[in-house]
Amino acid sequence: MGFNKRIYSKDVIEKLLASGQSLKEIFSKPDALFFRDDWSLKKYDDYIDFPKEYYGHIMDQCRLQRDYKGYSIGAHRDKIDKILSVMIYTPTTEDPKILEDHGTVLLTPKFDDPEKVPQHPDHVGQGKDRHYRFEEMNLVKTASSIPNSIYSWAVAEKSYHGVTPLESDHTRHTMAFFVKIPKGLTQFHKLYGAPDFKC
Repeated sequence: MGFNKRIYSKDVIEKLLASGQSLKEIFSKPDALFFRDDWSLKKYDDYIDFPKEYYGHIMDQCRLQRDYKGYSIGAHRDKIDKILSVMIYTPTTEDPKILEDHGTVLLTPKFDDPEKVPQHPDHVGQGKDRHYRFEEMNLVKTASSIPNSIYSWAVAEKSYHGVTPLESDHTRHTMAFFVKIPKGLTQFHKLYGAPDFKC
């Protein structure tokens, strides 16, 4: 489950950047679309199974990232300590070929049970949370790196995504935002698509 959304209009962004405010100040404002009701966990209520009594332990994490030609991250669903993932695209070009090259690929696995997939030298990590090879996936769509847009999803049993090797010489600029839980509470996070989801 995911969707694209525009964050701010270009003129609003220019005013915010000119104000010299930090990202935290910008996104904590009541009028920031990023944290309005659209962005509460309610938006994903049908896709999240985590006890509300533990919501006080939820943390957020933001990462600014620059990636260069050849960068890639294999197909993965995100670790179980993440509830919600958001990619915020901040490209410095409007070239459609580069925007697609710098996007996030959304995938479905060619396998039924990730536990039965033999470990491969190109896999990163172990078990269900490892990063798989793109040859083990079907491409569903590419969420292009459109300026001033985001792509978000609730972490699910099969929320596979990745970045194929960048072909452009142009630098990829993104911000990643995550809603996370402490590793000690991951046993209470049931993923959408799993047999024990909302049981």
